[in-house]
Amino acid sequence: MNLRDGTCSEVDLGPADFIDFPTVSPKVVGRPFKFGYCARFEREPSLEAGVAIASAIRKYTFADGAGEAPKIEEHVFGSSVSGQEAIFVPRPGSGSEDSGWLLVLTFDEALSTSELRILDAQNISSAPVARIALPQRVPYGFHGTFVPL
Repeated sequence: MNLRDGTCSEVDLGPADFIDFPTVSPKVVGRPFKFGYCARFEREPSLEAGVAIASAIRKYTFADGAGEAPKIEEHVFGSSVSGQEAIFVPRPGSGSEDSGWLLVLTFDEALSTSELRILDAQNISSAPVARIALPQRVPYGFHGTFVPL
């Protein structure tokens, strides 16, 4: 939406998937951005949860041209693993909008374990930068944010 001239435009985001929990770098909140991230949900409910679960984090790289579909990359959690919303943490001192990490809590239904995965936001389809085992399960639907101390 362009508040100066009152126009509005749409961009096709690609496959008609169930996506939610969009986020961008806090450096660009409320301003034009090139990269966006969201959770991609499965259409079928998980047996344990009884609801659709997020099986991947998706990165959109938006083209500069109007109406062009964005490039899509994904970090797929793996069989029986679901994730929550991702939080973007910028790399200190970096000027690049997508320089930073995505922090996402996951739950493995088969093993009944939770972990924090840290993804390189510039290459989310690669293996996590870190996987930190958590001492207890994080429930589905957990939301949060990180703030500097």
